[in-house]
Amino acid sequence: MKHSLKRWIALALAAALCLGLSAPALAAEDDADGVDAWALYDQAWEALDEGDTDRAVEQFNAAAEAGLAEAQYTMGVFYNYGQGVEQDYGRAMEMFLLAAEQGFADAQYAVGYLYINGLGVEQDYAQALEWIQRAAEQGFADAQLSMSIIYFNGQGVDPDFAQSMKWALLAAEQGLSNAQEIAGQIYEYGYGAVDIDYAQAASWYEKAAEQGQIEATYRLALLYSYGDGVEQDPARADELYTQAYEAIAALGDGLDTVSMWILGDMYRAGKCVERDPDKAVELLTAAVEANSMDAPCLLGTMYATGDGVEQDMEKAFAYFSMSAERSVPYAQAWVGYLYDTGSGVEQNDDLARQWYERAAALGNARAMCNLAMMYLNGQGVEKDPDKAVQLLTAAAETGSRDASRDAYGLLGTMYATGDGVEQDLDMARQLYEEAAALGSQASQERLDAMAETPAA
Repeated sequence: MKHSLKRWIALALAAALCLGLSAPALAAEDDADGVDAWALYDQAWEALDEGDTDRAVEQFNAAAEAGLAEAQYTMGVFYNYGQGVEQDYGRAMEMFLLAAEQGFADAQYAVGYLYINGLGVEQDYAQALEWIQRAAEQGFADAQLSMSIIYFNGQGVDPDFAQSMKWALLAAEQGLSNAQEIAGQIYEYGYGAVDIDYAQAASWYEKAAEQGQIEATYRLALLYSYGDGVEQDPARADELYTQAYEAIAALGDGLDTVSMWILGDMYRAGKCVERDPDKAVELLTAAVEANSMDAPCLLGTMYATGDGVEQDMEKAFAYFSMSAERSVPYAQAWVGYLYDTGSGVEQNDDLARQWYERAAALGNARAMCNLAMMYLNGQGVEKDPDKAVQLLTAAAETGSRDASRDAYGLLGTMYATGDGVEQDLDMARQLYEEAAALGSQASQERLDAMAETPAA
């Protein structure tokens, strides 16, 4: 997922200009020269309502010069968008700073926006974070969302999914659909910030989807497809896929990064559209160029598995590495696997272990399973069956359907054969039952064989 901080802050500023700048019902305050700043502010809005932009700007500016934070912020918005004045980001920053230094949260947020985009000032992520955090700490929901995005994407800071989740939840509780989607995604993948909880992920995706948030709608559809956190329901999944597709189609040619990767995945899988791997690659490649976190994983998977394209493990390694370096656990697990097997890259047990460990630390169950096998077999590490059991147990408990199934099956085989643990056929049977319930045909066959074998 690539969350566009610039897009959402700009939309919030535009919304503030249109909707949120009416004068509060406060007592009038005079400046040192006896100027009634609030009266000027009210008069400015009356002029704007009457379509007299020039007079409105004059009155807003007078109120701003009298020290009224709301007017200073309003003038900042005018300069930021060139509305009623010539666009001037430098002047916008001056006006926003005057209001921000008075503790006006909207202005603090706007100052952060200009710093993060280098508009009117030299780009400075540290200053951006400081000002946006000031607004967020005042409960400003859009600033809280921006803090979450900054930490999720690692914009000027190291990615920190715990911080991202903290701010996402605060904004999500205030009803921001993009924050609800982030909260859902962190619950779905864990990222080392929280225990994976598919039910919580589905709950937050549902809230965001109800507001028309495209990414949440699509991710919720995937959960219903696989039965993760919700009862498996293909019909509900198809309904949600259709909603996401129709929302993207309504965008026309103006696809953003998220819409590009989702539509690319739809063409890859033939969801709502005729399957077209070439179109999928085209869209996903464009999303990669737009800095998507999801698209490299999808392209990596296509090239690793030969899904609609000629299998190319070197390309798979290159794409997975892009997202792995950005702390995406799914991609890190794949990079570990490619080093483990020497596919698309020279085989290297030490690098395989390192990438598995990084992914496992972020909650990736597949990496836990693969790392467990390294410890069970003593591959590149000292043989440690206890460590293997610990990792497989953790993988099984993540709730990741496929990895949990495999973890239960592997544990079952260890107890059935006494490989690294004391043989315990009853325990093996229970573990095979868990794996079989999750769809493991191999575990079911082993259960059937155990049932046919007379007790000793």
